[in-house]
Amino acid sequence: MATPTPIATRKAAEAPVKTRLTTLLAIAVTFGVTTGVVEGIGLLLFQHLNWRQWARLMHVSAPILWISPIVDTALFVVLAFAVWIVGRVVSRVNTTQV
Repeated sequence: MATPTPIATRKAAEAPVKTRLTTLLAIAVTFGVTTGVVEGIGLLLFQHLNWRQWARLMHVSAPILWISPIVDTALFVVLAFAVWIVGRVVSRVNTTQV
């Protein structure tokens, strides 16, 4: 088996890593759903534990368990698109290594 030359190894190491949009979207959806469910359960639990003082300020109902994951997922997907666009723009900028 032929071993790679040092030049080929160095070029492979310097090649920019391009993250696929589908990967970013999968990560965004995973974090959005997880964050939304934890947020919804946390709000309901906190309201139940301290309902006398906290319920006067804000009331949270059961639909928070499906609304919060949708809103958080939308937020994370928008952020993933922004990161992807910035990554595409930055990868086109020529940089000189010192």
